[in-house]
Amino acid sequence: MINKQSDIVSYLKSYLDNESLNSLSEKEFLDCKYLALGYVDSFEIIHLIVDIERTFNITIDPIDTESNEFRVFKGLIKIIQGKV
Repeated sequence: MINKQSDIVSYLKSYLDNESLNSLSEKEFLDCKYLALGYVDSFEIIHLIVDIERTFNITIDPIDTESNEFRVFKGLIKIIQGKV
């Protein structure tokens, strides 16, 4: 089961397959406000959530998606780790 931060970072980078994101250091990636910067749009976020739920066998609740944590990769990873 993938649950270490580095494994989840690798999963997200692979899933999003974005050259700009892939070139970031791990710290820069973790601090990235991926929604605000347009790396993931409103349509893509739905697909990402569904894939996260399937990959990690968890449920991302609406309260999770409305949180400030959800808007940065390190927060998203914390949400995933808390539900695994």
